[in-house]
Amino acid sequence: MPGPNNRPIAGNSTTVVNETTIQNILNQEIFNNTGYTSITDIIQNLEANGGEIIELGDIGFTEDTTVYDFINASGDTWQLEENTMYFFTAQSGDYSHLYYWQGDTPLTIGAGGTPVTVDDFEILLISDNSKPEIPDNSLPKGLAGQAYYIKQGNEVEPDYTLKRGIVTETEAEFTEATTQEISLAEVFNQWQFFSHSGSKNAALASPPNYPGLDPGGFGGTPLTQDIIDQKKAWGYDPVNDRIFLTQNFGVYSGFVSPKSYTNYILEASLSSTSSDDDYLGLVMAFQKDPVTGYEYTISVIRVLNELSGQGNITYALYYNFFQNGNQSQTHGLSQQISIIDGTDLAPIIEGQGNGWVGNHCKLRVERVGDVFSVKTSQFGSYDLDDATLLTIDLNDTPELERFKTGGQVGFSALSQANAFFSDVYFTGFNEYILDLRNGYDAPRIFSFDFENNLWAEDPNLTYNDIWGINRFVDDYLFGRVYYLGADKPIKLPGGSGAVVAGPSEIIEVRSKDQIINQDLDETKVYRLMKSIEINGTTERIRIDNLKKLAGLGHNDTTISVTGNNGIGFVSSGNGRNIDLENLQIAATGTGAKAFDVTDVDGTHEMRLLSVNFSGCKSLGDLRGYRQYYWNDIGLYGCQDGATFHGTSNGAYINGLNLFSFAATGTLFKEGDNLEFTNRFFSALNLDVPTGAKLLDFAPDVFQGNELMQFNGCIAKVNGVLDPENSKTLVPNISANDTVSKWTGNTGLHNSSIERFIEDTGVAGNFEISWLVDTYYLEMTADTTFTERDLPAPGKNTKEILIYLTGDFAPTFPAGWTVNQVGTYKGADVNEIRIKNIKTGIYFTQISNSLSIYPAPFIESIEPSGVTPNTTQDFIVKGSFFTPEGFGGIVGQTRTSSNFKNQGEYRFTADIGANEGDFDLFMNNGTETKKINAVSVVLGDVFQPLDVTDWTVLTGDFEFAQGKASVVDQLNVYKEANWNQVIDFTKNFRIDLAFTDSDNPHSLGQKDYIYMVRTSDDVRQFGFEMDYNSGYGLLRHTPNNSAITTGISDFRSYWLNDGTRRYILRIEWIDDIMTVKKVRENGTQDGPTGTITPPYGFDENMYIQVSLKYGAALLKYVEFTN
Repeated sequence: MPGPNNRPIAGNSTTVVNETTIQNILNQEIFNNTGYTSITDIIQNLEANGGEIIELGDIGFTEDTTVYDFINASGDTWQLEENTMYFFTAQSGDYSHLYYWQGDTPLTIGAGGTPVTVDDFEILLISDNSKPEIPDNSLPKGLAGQAYYIKQGNEVEPDYTLKRGIVTETEAEFTEATTQEISLAEVFNQWQFFSHSGSKNAALASPPNYPGLDPGGFGGTPLTQDIIDQKKAWGYDPVNDRIFLTQNFGVYSGFVSPKSYTNYILEASLSSTSSDDDYLGLVMAFQKDPVTGYEYTISVIRVLNELSGQGNITYALYYNFFQNGNQSQTHGLSQQISIIDGTDLAPIIEGQGNGWVGNHCKLRVERVGDVFSVKTSQFGSYDLDDATLLTIDLNDTPELERFKTGGQVGFSALSQANAFFSDVYFTGFNEYILDLRNGYDAPRIFSFDFENNLWAEDPNLTYNDIWGINRFVDDYLFGRVYYLGADKPIKLPGGSGAVVAGPSEIIEVRSKDQIINQDLDETKVYRLMKSIEINGTTERIRIDNLKKLAGLGHNDTTISVTGNNGIGFVSSGNGRNIDLENLQIAATGTGAKAFDVTDVDGTHEMRLLSVNFSGCKSLGDLRGYRQYYWNDIGLYGCQDGATFHGTSNGAYINGLNLFSFAATGTLFKEGDNLEFTNRFFSALNLDVPTGAKLLDFAPDVFQGNELMQFNGCIAKVNGVLDPENSKTLVPNISANDTVSKWTGNTGLHNSSIERFIEDTGVAGNFEISWLVDTYYLEMTADTTFTERDLPAPGKNTKEILIYLTGDFAPTFPAGWTVNQVGTYKGADVNEIRIKNIKTGIYFTQISNSLSIYPAPFIESIEPSGVTPNTTQDFIVKGSFFTPEGFGGIVGQTRTSSNFKNQGEYRFTADIGANEGDFDLFMNNGTETKKINAVSVVLGDVFQPLDVTDWTVLTGDFEFAQGKASVVDQLNVYKEANWNQVIDFTKNFRIDLAFTDSDNPHSLGQKDYIYMVRTSDDVRQFGFEMDYNSGYGLLRHTPNNSAITTGISDFRSYWLNDGTRRYILRIEWIDDIMTVKKVRENGTQDGPTGTITPPYGFDENMYIQVSLKYGAALLKYVEFTN
């Protein structure tokens, strides 16, 4: 039988503690001596005396057997702790008992100890397990450690007694719970390191070995426990703010968060300076079994080792990646499982080798409850590709159900030295917060609204809906445990380890001498009990060891800095976290400022909560803090704002009010070497005079897109709301800059807004702003239109709608007219839609009475095939043709047109020399195309595109598949036959060119192309290229007689002269053979040689080449006779 300190979880009770049940028991005569009348009394007594609940199982009782009789008769020794509640479950008997041991000191009972009596215990509950509310075979299946609970309608569900969650009681706690971001320095210094080995060696494999080691370096560089202990497996680069795997370790390792999440977004950029091609990824969920110690993961992996032939994936989701090797029979569900293979969505780019060098990417994981959504960029880009979306639901795979309660998140790599992770964006929120700021009698449930990126109260939910009543909630964030009663929650003593500040940890400040010019106690919270005044020159407050300074309110506790050039808060070389709350600062002396502080190592936070600045000459200088968190801030009657210096992760400034500000002041000022690697978020309410500025940062301060965020601001200048004031309030950045994301603002521009502007007197010049959605304009004279505030590269596509009228000539920006449909008609109200697709690319559509017809419909064109270098009449059939409309063939010259009716249009066109398929277009105000409607061809075209088209006679030719070419060794004769038959009854053409080269043949060498009879394989005609003389000769091969000579400088026919390549062309037309030198576009360039009968064709032939060079562009065309 287990003793109390074993604390097993109850597993077989069908009735749980509730006030009604206990009240019925207390009314029994035997228990009337307890003195308790309700469960509330019992719980509060337990809390007041520092007690706890211990659950014990596998103890069999009957209804008449008492725990003290059982213990005394058991022969075991029990150590009972003072003020402890024991829950005995009857897994082998009929009854469960819940007892409260009310002794005030530990007591050893049972064998060898002191016997116990009825007076030593209070029985809180007896449950009859032999008579469940529903038959045993109807009980739903549960997990190990769960108990059964009765829901409404007498339904039974298995559930855990102890739940995990967040409970907040103060404004500071709620702020902390709803603001969870990370830095990579935190990841390296504070997150949990893990290492998993996929070794087939059971002595090294994970499981059961955690962390997984590779001391022999089987998978790469050896990894030992000493390397892990010295934190040398991974490193942190503070200059570039990134973590990295230091060596090519053959284990899957990384960091996971100390907290578990059921809702989060995690993004990171992945890269490496090593040309290796192995694994980088993100840990989507991580759990450790508290009993076995086994670790479980869901991971998304990017890998490039397909380049080296070692793998066939590039993008995939895995369960227990690189665990268990061949140990699946031993360790069951610990084995690696591929969940989704997304390789086809994010493949390796052909020809982009060299491993991870140049093949960086980005990953994004979003978890909402049980559903994960994953995206990546393509290799070589940091732009997420929506087409790469992979989605999994934990309910669809049994192995993944363990993660439904949440999971840690993190970063991981395997066998890839210098695997860098940077540009991290993380918001991790659990699904719900139980908020008790309004008291225990008024609990509220807050949930995170991912669509609007904020926490909001959900009035339709109670904690019963989330965790159930009569459960216990472990508030892991603040280290408390709560019992969720039927009427209200109750905080129990003990908890998960956090310490709440008690009276001995708070120093009440009633005199300035308690806090000025001294190193403060970093273990204490300083509470300002009254206002104080310091001169700021010889009297300053050092923040080096300041844990927190909190006041009693803005009106009751003010720190005044009155001296000329005085400073309120300073750092003296060891500046760390700044945490000020619920007070007012008034730096009113001439040249005075509130702060001049520097973060000692760039890892700390400046936190201001409910702080007012009154009459300050300046908020001062802030240098190098990792992040700034300001909430509920007021600036009233101040002259100037804060100057930010150095590199920061980001800032969150919410609910800042700015009034009576100086016309020369700037709220947020750029200082020395300022950089923000994450977002600068501001939600402001202000009314300032003309000349005042909100922010003067340059765009390059922000190290990524959409990091400068104004959200929900109300901005007035001299009491007037006008978005055009944005240019003076924020002079260096606009709402449509790449770095901007301005949303929900009034009196400030938004990055995507809808506005209507009307002007009935447009003349001369008019400027169109891309920050406006719709215009109505009346021209009174010819007008030239220009544009401003264009969307920055990478911003979403934007469309403007202009209603324009006036019988005058509009001149639009050149880019608008490149892709324009429709024509302006002055007598109409023209609807003009301009779409900015990307930088420099527009689509413009003009609609008016000229475009009353639907777009033209093209049914057919006759003829659909013509020969080059001809003039041809065409007939187009279809519908919605107009007299004002026109049509033609793309790339050809229309010489005349004739509108017959709305279903027939005729035109004549000059057809050029180029062969191919050409598009037909028709335009009636809207243009329609019929793709590849007209073919320009000489006849049937044949090319040797496959190796099977050739028969090799001598040598070792290489055939370029699909390119109509052959390659051979330079200056060594090779011969091959093209198996295509030349029809002697047809007119035909043969084209041939040598491949480009900077190295012509040596003198005295020759190349040949022959036409050979198919009947007896005898050569009939041949063209000889003589490199000694540079002349080409056309021969009648059987008698070796030269038919024609003097085709001069034929060497250049075969080579590229630096601007074009020449082609040897042999034509047989009406019994005359002609040899020409032509350019690639078909233009003749050079002399011509001809043969006439009696040297004609009398039977079919084929082509044979005898080369010391490479031949290309081989083509045989049978003309249409």
